Amino acid sequence: HLIRLAKAGYTVIEIGGLNNYVPLLNNFYSYPFVEDVYMYMRAADVAITTGGQTTLAELMKIGIPTIALPPIGHTEKMGNSTIIKRLGLGIVTPLQNADNLENLVKEVLYNESYADQAIKISKEVNKYKGVITLSKMVLASKED
Repeated sequence: HLIRLAKAGYTVIEIGGLNNYVPLLNNFYSYPFVEDVYMYMRAADVAITTGGQTTLAELMKIGIPTIALPPIGHTEKMGNSTIIKRLGLGIVTPLQNADNLENLVKEVLYNESYADQAIKISKEVNKYKGVITLSKMVLASKED
């Protein structure tokens, strides 16, 4: 599916991939691992994910519209992905039904409500400064 997006003219960056597509297309980059995943996330116009909890939280923090493609039968990722639809941050469809991925990307890119909502949610999420707040709570509990 990602190769079809690249062939349609999109620049595709795959992280966690097998790194075997790089020589095929000049706009498809596949990395098994990157040091600074945030750099790539922040540069994205839309993210495509299978719905891992940490990835979804990071995308909400950064404010990136998302297409979640949880594998059928993976109840955790299916459950995690419902937040994307419920909050209006993007589209959710099972990975096995992603034959129309290019249309999904167009929908998320050109329907400005997804980007607007992603920015709105990001502002809310960032108000809480989660890491700082949690660190203070942990340190305070050690003092007790």
